[in-house]
Amino acid sequence: FLIGKNLVMHNGSYDCQITLNDYGINLLPYLYIDTMLMVHTVREEGKFALKDIAVSIQEELGFDVENAANEEQIALKEN
Repeated sequence: FLIGKNLVMHNGSYDCQITLNDYGINLLPYLYIDTMLMVHTVREEGKFALKDIAVSIQEELGFDVENAANEEQIALKEN
C-alpha cells in the first residue's frame, strides 16, 4: 500500500519503531524525511516539538499563533 510513496513525518524514526512493534508494519523504507531531524540539523539548540517549530517560523508560514489561539478559544466556547 505504500509502494512508490514517500512519507514526510515529524519524529518519524520514533513513529516507525512504534508502528513496527505494535502493528508489524515497517514504515522505515518509505520514510523520505523526518522534519524533526531536519530542524535539529539546522538548529542544534532549542525545542523540537512540532508546535514549537511552527511558532518559531510562524511569520514564514503566514500564521499568527495569538490570533489562532484566540479563534480556537472562541470556537470552544461556542460549542
